[in-house]
Amino acid sequence: AFAGIRDAAGFAAVEDAEFAHVVHLPPAGLVAMAASHSFVALLPAAERAAVLAKVERLAEEVAGTAGLLALPLRVVAVRARRR
Repeated sequence: AFAGIRDAAGFAAVEDAEFAHVVHLPPAGLVAMAASHSFVALLPAAERAAVLAKVERLAEEVAGTAGLLALPLRVVAVRARRR
């Protein structure tokens, strides 16, 4: 990943690291997260409501009796120093 930075003149050695973590959130949290993405937010109101209703149904089904979803995330950090 980030080959363009690695090969660019003017940069010294590039360092990178990945960090995995899990976020636990209630179904409403996943709905709010989905609503915040531009490709959902820019939908016509009726279509956006339908998408968010589907997300809510799926989230409630997956959360089950625990009431929480486990959302695995991964962060990739890259540092490139100028020469």
